[in-house]
Amino acid sequence: MDGNTLSVDAANNRVGIGTVSPTNKLVVTGTNAQPSAMGTANTNATFRVDGDTSHSLDFGTYTTTPFGSYISSQNKASATTLPLVLNPGGGNVGIGVNAPTSKLHVEGSQLLNAAVTTAQTKNALDINVGQDGFSFGNRAENFGINMRSSSSAATGPISRINFGDVATSSATGNRYLSFSVGQTPNELMYLTDSNSGRVGIGTTSPATKLDINGNLRIGTTTGTSSSSNVSTLVRDNTTGEVKAVTSPNGNQAILNSIVYTLSNVNGDFISDYDTKINAADYTVVVTGCFFGNALNVSQNLYSPLNIYAYISGTTWRLYADYPGTTSQNNTNGTWQIYCLVINNSIIKNINPVSQNLGGSSTGVAPGQPAGL
Repeated sequence: MDGNTLSVDAANNRVGIGTVSPTNKLVVTGTNAQPSAMGTANTNATFRVDGDTSHSLDFGTYTTTPFGSYISSQNKASATTLPLVLNPGGGNVGIGVNAPTSKLHVEGSQLLNAAVTTAQTKNALDINVGQDGFSFGNRAENFGINMRSSSSAATGPISRINFGDVATSSATGNRYLSFSVGQTPNELMYLTDSNSGRVGIGTTSPATKLDINGNLRIGTTTGTSSSSNVSTLVRDNTTGEVKAVTSPNGNQAILNSIVYTLSNVNGDFISDYDTKINAADYTVVVTGCFFGNALNVSQNLYSPLNIYAYISGTTWRLYADYPGTTSQNNTNGTWQIYCLVINNSIIKNINPVSQNLGGSSTGVAPGQPAGL
């Protein structure tokens, strides 16, 4: 027999195929080549395990960079690819490790490249957590992806992603996804399709589109300058919801400035000017005024200005007068009254404070007004 075809080293109990000097119990020597294409009966491999139908198992060494070796499950009759099964009876598989501790134990980094798949749904990683006879894949079974540190310094869990059915027994068909960070699962962020797309941070039962159980911090932002296209946010203390301030008519400004020019008034006197501003929605504050006519002045009498806004019925009214006098020649005058109109969502009404100063020009309140 040609020694290059089959060589037996009886002294060392070695067999060589394609070599006359086997260095191990069985050495098969061939030629470096790329794996054969599917549907090819002949092989480029160095060694083939052939079945009695159209499939086989090839072992070979690459001829191009980065070289290396391959194991390929080949289909000799069709271009259809075939599976390669490792440990079908059970047991762990290790890559870069001598003693794997799980079904697939990889020591080192991994790359999942879904870009080369031709499937319509390109699942870079497909994880199944529910299967008849094994599990429902629900919250009680606690399936997820765990990240941890085995370093002697601060060993233990780092973070975890949990997913599955929202049920704690059986399954409802409603799914959830949660994210935890820290030594124990805390589900800092929780999402589920059973609550109309709501997201919870610090809660597993979000009641609004974004439900935060705790404080919210916003860092430095770009200034709005003089832009009027902005909204003010307030918290509903009953529901906890954050809402944009707006009036029933759609006004989103919380502070509104308006000047009333009221002409041909009775001398200098306005007793009841109805602004038609709804007292349930707004508070009106008089910030300034101007009376355009001269007043009658007595040497023995000073007439202080009385001007304010008050509520009558459901609306705000304006009052303006110099008591005890009138405009010269009793002519009808003109007032300009400057008002600040404030959205009531940022105003809290405090009980009035009344105190007798006993003729003194100074005083001290008995305490801070209740409610502040």
